Amino acid sequence: MASTDVDRVVRAVLWRRWWPAGRARVAVVPREPGCDVGVVAVGRAVLADRRIRRRFGRHVAWVTAGRECPDSATSWDLQHGLLTRLSPGTAVPYDGWLFQRDRLMRRHRRLLLVVDDTGGGWSPANLFSERRGHVNLLLAANREGLPAGSVVVEVDAAAAVNAARAELAARAGLPGDADRVAELAVFFPGEPVPVGLVRSLWRVTGGLSLDDTDRLLHRVAGAVAVDGGVTLDPTAHAVLRHDRPAEWFAAVGAALVDDLAARLPRARPLIATGPDRAWWELDPANAYLWERLVWHLLAAGRQLEAELLAGDLRWVTARLMRTGPGGPLRDLMAVVPGSTERVTTHLRDAYKRASTRLDPPDDDVLHHALRYANTWREDPYRPNPWAEQVRVVEAASPRPRLVPRWRPADDPQRHGTPVPSSYGFDVSPDGRLLAVAGGGKFVTVTDLVTGEAVASMKCYSRSRDVKFGSDGTWLALRTWDNYFPGVVADPPVSSTVQVWDIATQSKRFEIRGHFRSHINGFTISPDGRRLTTSHEDGTRAWDTTTGGAATGPPSGAPAPPGPTRISPDGVWRAEVDGADVRLWNVATGAPGPVARTAGPLRGVRWLPKGLLAHGDYGLYVFDVTG
Repeated sequence: MASTDVDRVVRAVLWRRWWPAGRARVAVVPREPGCDVGVVAVGRAVLADRRIRRRFGRHVAWVTAGRECPDSATSWDLQHGLLTRLSPGTAVPYDGWLFQRDRLMRRHRRLLLVVDDTGGGWSPANLFSERRGHVNLLLAANREGLPAGSVVVEVDAAAAVNAARAELAARAGLPGDADRVAELAVFFPGEPVPVGLVRSLWRVTGGLSLDDTDRLLHRVAGAVAVDGGVTLDPTAHAVLRHDRPAEWFAAVGAALVDDLAARLPRARPLIATGPDRAWWELDPANAYLWERLVWHLLAAGRQLEAELLAGDLRWVTARLMRTGPGGPLRDLMAVVPGSTERVTTHLRDAYKRASTRLDPPDDDVLHHALRYANTWREDPYRPNPWAEQVRVVEAASPRPRLVPRWRPADDPQRHGTPVPSSYGFDVSPDGRLLAVAGGGKFVTVTDLVTGEAVASMKCYSRSRDVKFGSDGTWLALRTWDNYFPGVVADPPVSSTVQVWDIATQSKRFEIRGHFRSHINGFTISPDGRRLTTSHEDGTRAWDTTTGGAATGPPSGAPAPPGPTRISPDGVWRAEVDGADVRLWNVATGAPGPVARTAGPLRGVRWLPKGLLAHGDYGLYVFDVTG
């Protein structure tokens, strides 16, 4: 390539850094159409320039968009990966990085962000940084769709391609060696491939021994980096792919995939269909295959096997635990374009919705999120594509789990009575009923076993607190509002305590607060005969049967014990951490099952059978199975 092209790009980058925030954009395009590979070579030469290294040092990031970024979901994943690389040692949440992006970017007073969009990606400008002192270098295949305000530099990309082709031909040596070197282009460009994987490929395709493989790698070391793995330069990769037909590379890829599959046991499908091999039993240390296996299956023409693998819960679980929430999403995004099955798109959309709850990764949380990840908003009663796999995996596992008794309140597929975010709630003494004061004009009573509504009392004011009587047949609730229905209040605040029969849904009596004596709270005696209200000017006692003032001393019966975090059988201790409910084994202290909810939790309460968690987004009831 001409050194003047690199110099022009370098000067544009160094000059552009002085421009206002959001306008430091340089676009590199080929002078001749169809030479986008050479643009990438020019970009790498720019990064190697000593002026760029002196100015930006380690504050350089390369992001490959193109075909790797087909839509907003993968763009989200790319931006999360970018922030993670730019913030070593900092945990960047998968679902909350957007709120931390500006803070993380501020750590870099200067930054060169290179976006490779030669494959034609989805809005590459979304990856740009708009802080002052940051420069965005876009590598594009043509001038179409360049971001506004970009300084465009045309380069002689064909020269870079010809130079790479000549170097590869000089190092290959014998014709057979040229085929082996070309076979390296079957791997993903720019990523280190384990040497053992290259040895396996050349053993299958060329019959090379370990010594012959090492000698050939040593000979081509100038074009291929072999430290820590075999890495083929992206420019050389593109040249090799251009000079040979796609069918030749598909055959080589198929040979590699078949060799890998022969070492793994056959897999039993979870549902009607599934992958032929247990790919989730790959070597955990082989990070390259965990990231690129689906890509290799597609490149080898194994579209169906790639779809079955990407949509298999066992692979998704193993991938999640090793690569985070973005790994399974990248696999599903890769198989959708060539798929003819609509269910593949549904699997992708359901996982996309669930992925924001999977950081940090946990297989219990994955099963819970996928079980209730609805994708058919227009028809919420259609089955979830992941639900059957989750049921099969959980049924076959002896591990204890926290299984939601009802669907979450924010789930469109929920068939039971929604349980809203509440001001107050209470559980009946027998643990069968749940009463919720949601801040509106209704108090609902729900059966904790079925999730169906048992009663709904209209209190004509904003409900705040609710408590069951000692026998569970009636309840008391407190309201607080700025007006009486249809009546102008003086002063404009009303407060009441109402006692209701649950079976008849009728009100027994009502106690009203008044000026300077509004009701701030209430308690019920252990025997259920006396109700005590706390007013601004003192307390008053009432008979729960007649509603009149209570006479005589209060009952001496002891109060029942308050809620505890230890389960009734003494096996589990429940704790909340943000939106998570986690159980711990009381005897051993070992962590147990975990469930993730839609938002922050305030506390948990054990039921006679099950566990209730309450928080900002509602109430959740879980059963402990296993």
